Amino acid sequence: MFGQTYFQGGIYNDATWTLQNSPYIITGDVVLFPNKTLTIEPGVSVKFDSSYFLEIRGTLISIGVDTARITYTSNKTNPQKSDWFGIKITNSQGGEASLEYSDFSYSESATSLECAWQIAIASASAVSSGFGTSFKFKIALTICCT
Repeated sequence: MFGQTYFQGGIYNDATWTLQNSPYIITGDVVLFPNKTLTIEPGVSVKFDSSYFLEIRGTLISIGVDTARITYTSNKTNPQKSDWFGIKITNSQGGEASLEYSDFSYSESATSLECAWQIAIASASAVSSGFGTSFKFKIALTICCT
């Protein structure tokens, strides 16, 4: 049996969100500060109350596996599109992310990018998000600003 962890506010040190403490219930906006790393273990579920977001100014490592995907979703009983904002990657402050086998549902947008550099996405999906249609990433993707 897994635990349940409530979280909001800043992440000021390197951190790992473990399967043992999953699901992580986000009760306010969360900011990962520059030069810090948040690693999310395979199988972890991150559930957002209201319209909160996860802002990345450091490094997000969200690498699941085919049999233990990482999920980002609404914490509402009857979830709907745009229940939570999504993940903001703030490149101007050092934000970067690696997303593999990570699934997003019921968000305004899966990820919001300031410049879209230093992000890698592979085998991720977004369902019932604000942009309307479902999609799945099946290839690795790295986008860079010049």
